[in-house]
Amino acid sequence: MTALKVHARAGAQAVEARLLCLHGWGFDHRCWQPLADELLSRTRLQLDLVDLPGFGDSPPVDNWVPDTRAQLRALIEASELPVYLLGWSLGGQVALDLAQHCAKPQAVFTVAANLQFCAADHWPAAMNSDHYNDFLTQFTGAPAATVKRFSQLVAAGGAPSMRKLLRNFLASCEPAQHANWLQALRALQQLDASGARPSMPVHMLFAEADQLVPLAAAEAVVARTPFDVFRLGNEGHGAPVCAPAAVADWLIARLPEARLV
Repeated sequence: MTALKVHARAGAQAVEARLLCLHGWGFDHRCWQPLADELLSRTRLQLDLVDLPGFGDSPPVDNWVPDTRAQLRALIEASELPVYLLGWSLGGQVALDLAQHCAKPQAVFTVAANLQFCAADHWPAAMNSDHYNDFLTQFTGAPAATVKRFSQLVAAGGAPSMRKLLRNFLASCEPAQHANWLQALRALQQLDASGARPSMPVHMLFAEADQLVPLAAAEAVVARTPFDVFRLGNEGHGAPVCAPAAVADWLIARLPEARLV
């Protein structure tokens, strides 16, 4: 039994498959609204919008990475329909981690996610670890101000008219939640899929103006993995919110069995 809160949405057509949507750090299920509106009008998917532990309506967990993995795996294995994974940023890394421990998903889709968030000798195409540690320190000392600055990084590269919309989808970080968010932030450094080779197809979308995931990561994935890579021009880290039609086009092109005729 999972304690994760799942907000299910479906269109008027008969459902052919489920798309499990995992949000990024600092957000919750509401961030998927623009993309969900696109997909529900164009596919036969049921969208399961998950609040990751400590965000939205989901309670915190003791050990973020293994507990999140276990709860998501239970959710997927209970499904009678085919399941696909879609993860944005932190959610993409969670999806890649889950795919190494659960063979049931038909495919994994990630948006603005790296195989490893912080640069390391074996995966240098990532955020500088000093920058990550600075952000960690800043969030620990001044959570509200740090989340505001983070929202600006996420919105960078997208259309100015969409930046306010993106900020509206930021989850509320109340003082009681600071420890939960910090736990998830630390999980970014723990999740490492650079050597992963899941049994199902993996499709990764990178945004060319992303201020958090360097475009060099896309080049490294192409050079070192069999994963399908797509580069979205003129968009930043907030692509699922700021460019939902383009992200939906990319997704639907790789999910022909779920599209409306």
